[in-house]
Amino acid sequence: MKVFVIGGTGYIGMSSVEALKARGHSVVALIRTEAQQVPLQKLGVDTLVGDIAQSDSLVPAIQSSNGVVYAAAGQSEAYSKIEQQAIEHILTTLEGSNKPFVKITGSLVFGDTGLDGKTETDDFAAPPPLAGAAELAQMLKIAANKGIRTAQIFASYIYGRGGGDIPQMMLGIAKQRGESVYIADGEAMWSSVHVDDVGQLVALAVEQASAGSVLFPVASVVSLKEIAQAIADATGVDRITSLSMEEAQQVLGFFCVSAHAQPGIQR
Repeated sequence: MKVFVIGGTGYIGMSSVEALKARGHSVVALIRTEAQQVPLQKLGVDTLVGDIAQSDSLVPAIQSSNGVVYAAAGQSEAYSKIEQQAIEHILTTLEGSNKPFVKITGSLVFGDTGLDGKTETDDFAAPPPLAGAAELAQMLKIAANKGIRTAQIFASYIYGRGGGDIPQMMLGIAKQRGESVYIADGEAMWSSVHVDDVGQLVALAVEQASAGSVLFPVASVVSLKEIAQAIADATGVDRITSLSMEEAQQVLGFFCVSAHAQPGIQR
């Protein structure tokens, strides 16, 4: 298959590109600058210079591909608006084609999963900052009835390759403060998975996922306190500290979450 990957130079995107290539697919990756070509060309990946903000320019690549992967990410309100417009345009282009459209997103659109976890049949209950992401996820569910093989991958704590937004943020905080931190009692549970496993799941979803698939990559379940301890061990700091929700909002910002994030886990 020829797969068009949006966000192919990113943390999850690069893993997805590698997995697709390893499984024999050809890949065209959207890049914003020509400087981003180098690592992709080493993998034998073709590139297209463009931007999701000009989604009209992506139509030829979408039409000439056998499937689309959306691995781009952003946290600002402005990005969310651009993303929604771009994906609406992509879905319109794919309508009736029965081609796969695979999107990777965070599991926080489900809100607090509780200890019993969530499954693909549960409704989204995103906190206010993620309301747009939840609306987008619902839009993809609806698009599955319009001749598009949509698949959504909801991941919580992604680690590996020295990257991942949450691990890197927590490592930076530990180095800056001289202590690793968690929220409240630290007993909130998160599903975790290696980024390479997410990439493999993306490739499998492109090949096999049925329309409307909702997928949860989970390798293990860990508490926020256990994550904080692992961060302390990695950085060599000698203590871990609990933050109140108010303190955590100042320190962790967008990622300030004390809720359980266990998509795909049922007890």
